[in-house]
Amino acid sequence: MASILSDEEKEFLENSSKARFQLGEETLLCHKMLTLVELAQERRRAAITAGRFGEDICGYDSRLDTISARDAFAAYVKSSEGEATFKESKLSDPLGEGDEVRGMCERKRCKVHSGWQKMLPLGIKYQIREMASQAAEVGEEEQNVREAAGERWKRKQAEQNWVEVLE
Repeated sequence: MASILSDEEKEFLENSSKARFQLGEETLLCHKMLTLVELAQERRRAAITAGRFGEDICGYDSRLDTISARDAFAAYVKSSEGEATFKESKLSDPLGEGDEVRGMCERKRCKVHSGWQKMLPLGIKYQIREMASQAAEVGEEEQNVREAAGERWKRKQAEQNWVEVLE
C-alpha cells in the first residue's frame, strides 16, 4: 500500500507514528510517577507504623516535587537515586543513611501539601487519559489517510483511466 501513498501522506503517517510513540513514552513516565506517589505513601505509612509520625503528619516526600514537571521527573528517573528507587521499589533516605523520615514534611495538617495523597494520583491519571485520547485521535487520522489513499487507488483501477504516451 506504500506505493499508493503520496509523499505528503507518507510524511504525515511518519510524523503521526512518531507522535504516537512520544505519547506512549510520556504515558510510561506517568505510570512511573504514580509508582513514586505510591512509594511515598508507603514510606509515610511506615514512619507512622514505626511511631516516628502521628496520623496527622503530612509526610510529603520532597522528591514528589518533580512529578508536576515532566522533564525534571525524567531526569530523576535516569539519576542513580531514581534508578535505585524504581529497581528496589522503595523510597529511602535521600542521603542513604537509613533515616526513616528525612526528606518528608513533618508538619501537622500541612496546608502547603494538603491532600497530596489523593490529588497527585488524580492529576497523573487525568494526564494518562488525555494522552490516550490524543493517541486515539492520531491513530484515527492515520486510518483516514490510509483509507482515502486506498479508495483513490481503487477508483483509479475501476476507471481504467490511464495516460498513454505515444511517440
